[in-house]
Amino acid sequence: MLEFLDNSGGGPVLEVEGLSERARITLATFLASSWTQGGTRYAVRSPYNIRAFPGTALEAVGHPKVDRVLEVLRWRAGVADYLSDVWDVMEEPELDVFECGAISRFLDPASSAGICHVCLTEFAPDKLNVYDHGCLLLAHVQAKWPVVPKRFLRRNAMLMKGKKWWQFWK
Repeated sequence: MLEFLDNSGGGPVLEVEGLSERARITLATFLASSWTQGGTRYAVRSPYNIRAFPGTALEAVGHPKVDRVLEVLRWRAGVADYLSDVWDVMEEPELDVFECGAISRFLDPASSAGICHVCLTEFAPDKLNVYDHGCLLLAHVQAKWPVVPKRFLRRNAMLMKGKKWWQFWK
């Protein structure tokens, strides 16, 4: 995959809709097994639980151990969370929605019907939501998310009691 993304040899570039130059760089960065100090600092400060690809998982021969599989699934879940959110900002996004979609096509299964978008486990339609099946990777994805303000929690509690949205701001 890294060879596909690297066009330093000047050969033909396979066109993938939405896979712009910055999307290629971002995907190559996520697939790299080590990051620069700047990339690592960005990841540490980021609300997304992102990190370099766990290269040790590729060293497994034969049947991979569960901890190596979970390591890759956690890496992928962090990237998927980043891609689902990074384009939805007020100012210029790091990536736009089409670029995020193009990157996601390389990380998602060919057929995702009935599969949790976070843990890649198959569930019945009524259990696909991460909260409905108690997704095992959700805590990892949310580990660095900011704490929800108490005012927001109160507002949601009021919603559950049938209050109107404009009553929240009083």
